Amino acid sequence: MSKNLRHIHLTATLFLGVALVLSGCKSSSAPGVRNSDGSITNADGSVTYPAGTVPQATPAPVARLNPDGSTTNPDGSVTYPPNSTRAKAEKAAPAPAKVVTAPAPAPKAPPPPPEPIAIVIPSGTPVHVSLTESLSASKNEVGDRFSGVLSQPITTAAGARIFDRGTSVSGVVSASKGKGRFKGAGDLAIELTSIGRTRVSTTDYEAVSKGRGKRTAGIIGGGTGLGALIGGLAGGGKGALIGGLAGAGAGTAGAAYTGGRDVVIPSESNITFRLTDSATVR
Repeated sequence: MSKNLRHIHLTATLFLGVALVLSGCKSSSAPGVRNSDGSITNADGSVTYPAGTVPQATPAPVARLNPDGSTTNPDGSVTYPPNSTRAKAEKAAPAPAKVVTAPAPAPKAPPPPPEPIAIVIPSGTPVHVSLTESLSASKNEVGDRFSGVLSQPITTAAGARIFDRGTSVSGVVSASKGKGRFKGAGDLAIELTSIGRTRVSTTDYEAVSKGRGKRTAGIIGGGTGLGALIGGLAGGGKGALIGGLAGAGAGTAGAAYTGGRDVVIPSESNITFRLTDSATVR
């Protein structure tokens, strides 16, 4: 019996192997579909051409005439006959407006500053000044500068304010100890050169010492206090007497003349100059 079993097992194994071989050959050799150009479309979708043949080129798409007379072009667009209603309507339709973005306007330049207004102060205009320092013929030379402030405002004829009270002024010593435009041995003369930042030309204010004839008023006052004779151009005339009032107003009564032919113009003296030329203020 063992021989019979072995024979049966061997026969079954052989039969199974033959069946597998036949099954594999059948699946691998499944025939393809032959096409009209001789090529074969295989079971996996690939196309095989016979040896020595050239694959046919895919035909280019062609235009198609539609029942309404229009033509569908290869690119999918539709063209209508020139005289058709549709073609005329498309021709008459306005082209879509082209949107143009305007550039942003350039920023405007700031307007130029207004031109300064020029105001002319006429010649002869009085300039009332209060000195802020003391001057003397014994200490000051021609060309020395002095300062002060306006004791009254300067206005136009219509009353418009040009310079306010308290505006700073400056000037120079024009004569001292016989030097300068005035030849008196003890003279002391001053003139203004500017009001604020405006250059001006004015009359001189002259203070003289004792011993100048009619221009001398001698000793003014009484007791132990000495008066002060200070002649000037205040109001336009030389030799105007300010005297002890100017000195007393500055706390220096009797300081104008000390006996040594010295002439002093005390600080806080109120003096009036006059413009000798017109001045332009901007």
